[in-house]
Amino acid sequence: MSPAIKSARYSLPSLVVVGVGVLLTVGIFVTLRDLEGKNARATFDSVARERLDALETNVDLTVNNLISVDAFFDASHRFDRAGFARFAAALLAQNKAIQALEWIPRVPKHLRSNYERAARHEGFPSFQFTERLPQGGMARAGDREEYFPVFFVEPFTGNEKALGFDLASNPARREALQLSAATGRMVATSRVILVQETADQYGALVFYPVYRGDIEPPSEERGQAALIGFALGVFRIQDMVEKAGAIPSPASGLRVAIFDRDAKPGERLLYPKGAHFDRVDDLPKSVRTMRTVLVGGRTWEIAAYPLDPAFRPTSWASWAALAAGLLLTALLTVYLAERRAAEAALQRSEERARMLFATIPIPVWVYDRARLNFLEVNEAAIEHYGYSRDAFLHMKITDIRPPEELERLTKHLQQDRPSKQSSTGWKHRTQDGRIIEVETSSHTLGYDGHQAVLVVARDVTARTRLEMDLRHAQKLEAVGSLAAGIAHEINTPIQFVGDNTRFLQGAFADLAKLLAKYQQLREAAANGGAELGLVEDVTKAEKAADLDFLKEEIPNALAQSLDGITRVATIVQAMKEFAHPSSSEKAATDLNHALQSTLIVARNEIKYVADVETDFQELPLVECNGGDMNQVFLNVLVNAAHAIKDGGQVDGQKGMIGIRTHREGDQVVISISDTGCGIPENIHDKIFEPFFTTKEVGRGTGQGLAIARSIVVEKHGGSLTFDTEVGRGTTFHIRLPIGLGPERNEVAA
Repeated sequence: MSPAIKSARYSLPSLVVVGVGVLLTVGIFVTLRDLEGKNARATFDSVARERLDALETNVDLTVNNLISVDAFFDASHRFDRAGFARFAAALLAQNKAIQALEWIPRVPKHLRSNYERAARHEGFPSFQFTERLPQGGMARAGDREEYFPVFFVEPFTGNEKALGFDLASNPARREALQLSAATGRMVATSRVILVQETADQYGALVFYPVYRGDIEPPSEERGQAALIGFALGVFRIQDMVEKAGAIPSPASGLRVAIFDRDAKPGERLLYPKGAHFDRVDDLPKSVRTMRTVLVGGRTWEIAAYPLDPAFRPTSWASWAALAAGLLLTALLTVYLAERRAAEAALQRSEERARMLFATIPIPVWVYDRARLNFLEVNEAAIEHYGYSRDAFLHMKITDIRPPEELERLTKHLQQDRPSKQSSTGWKHRTQDGRIIEVETSSHTLGYDGHQAVLVVARDVTARTRLEMDLRHAQKLEAVGSLAAGIAHEINTPIQFVGDNTRFLQGAFADLAKLLAKYQQLREAAANGGAELGLVEDVTKAEKAADLDFLKEEIPNALAQSLDGITRVATIVQAMKEFAHPSSSEKAATDLNHALQSTLIVARNEIKYVADVETDFQELPLVECNGGDMNQVFLNVLVNAAHAIKDGGQVDGQKGMIGIRTHREGDQVVISISDTGCGIPENIHDKIFEPFFTTKEVGRGTGQGLAIARSIVVEKHGGSLTFDTEVGRGTTFHIRLPIGLGPERNEVAA
């Protein structure tokens, strides 16, 4: 092969990478440019929605004030100018966008002079019905069959020109009046130039018909007859936008335009006056947002559009991506030259890893986290579980579980777990059906394209059995050390039960003699008569038996005996619950009851050195091993009694042991405190170590707190902590999860 061909073959991968890299970079550049445009549009939409929401709400609230004015006229059978002024003042104070609120009475031709005189009498000496001239000035209204003048107007200041203006003299206003009267609904005019206008802006009038009798007539004919006038709202559209604070600031980069869709072409623009467009379609088509609002039967279109150059897409990111992509392509080309050597080194490393995996002396496997099927097993797993490698690779991790473990495993697999963790308490089943207990460690990893878990399983069946035997032996040892006290506790009630039983035995003998005399007397009476001597014998027998005494004392003796038997039964039941061999299964347990049973067992150990004060709050049933928790409570209580005896009694006075239970969130807390000698700071980190003790030889083995911590922390997923002060005492805090403890941190194996 010629050098040129070899060079071409060597360069081909790099050329492919360069070509693909350039194509990808250009594609990313185009995509980012598109995203920049979309982000700019999204930003515009967000700002525009906020502005349009505010404006739409303000328009609705402003126009709907007219309903309140209509309600005022409906509720006021006789209304005057002063009353209208007071009512309107409250509405005007709340909404700055209202130019004026007006009362427009329906005035027939023959009543015109009456209305003009009434207004002059009320303080408007030049009042008359007026109309706008074509040249723009105001003049006295001409004759017509009926008038609709502005009779009340608030605020008067700034609206003086409107007072007396006949709205029927203007075509746009007359059209709105007629439509409102015909429909009985609120009707708005198209845009108008207000009579009182001093600025360059459009206005709109909204009419609401008012009928005689406060009730809307059912037909148009009856409505026309009952119509007495209109409540009128005068709105300057620019003020509606700007005074309400809805106009966007220049810093926001937005413009707002309002159109009347129902108006004639050329008259649709409402805001801003003088703009060079007449409808929404005249706005920039690329970026705009629009809302429609129904105002007095007319459809207003409120649109937002950007100021140039606001909301333009930023371009630095796309250009930066283009530069970075080209640079990355160059670096990748260099990297490929080094990768071949790295691949060879990686292959050698993988071979070493496979050899190490295969020769680990304890079972190890890898399983697919999603499908749960085995992906790889080592020789130790094959030997320990009895399955062949092919059998393993056709199985799932559920296949090595006993049936009772499957529900627990399913719940556990649904939980989020850290990448590295260890756990105990799992049961596995070998091919020959043996159930073994295992302790597992796991690590989440990627394996051959799978999201997988590496599991190391240690068979701890023998160790678990030994630990259980040790705990049971320690429990029996504790019971043995308390045996003399328990015997004393049982002996006291047994003694008075025995005394009462002997008393009842004697009483029964006396009653038997008396009953014999009664029988003789009955037989003599049955044979025809009883001799006086026999009656005297019965009387003497009664005195000898002392019947009154027996009637009083026998019930007392029986009650005392039953009480003693109950006390003995309670102690025996507590001993039975405490000393029963522990099961490895957890069950719902009443911890308050368990504490009471343990107190009975330890009573003789405690009562001579301390009084016990309990505060048992209501607790839920806790999933735990009841026998193991009894052992924990006894160990801590006996230690508390010893601590008080060793240094917590002052002048022979008893110390105090306090027991408090309560719930904290998803945990229960048992606090056992004593007024003993406290724990010196230099041994704080040693008290949970096996065989560590501060007691004299023969008084303690140093296993009590070590076993207690093992049960609470390792077996139940709780915590065992303490607070102490030398010379004042110690408090141990036992915290247990209400649900199954260890499963919270377990790893599937």
